[in-house]
Amino acid sequence: MDDLFLYVRSTSHLNIEFCSTTRKLQKIRQMISSEEKMKMKSAHTNWLRSD
Repeated sequence: MDDLFLYVRSTSHLNIEFCSTTRKLQKIRQMISSEEKMKMKSAHTNWLRSD
């Protein structure tokens, strides 16, 4: 019984960690998609100009 409780507790903790991590990843992806696109465009033009 104790083993089962520990298992459930650990898995629920892992699920919470996983959910928070996926939320963070989604936020990071959104930030990257918006900010990095602009950065990539400017960096690309700068790189072309430097040649």
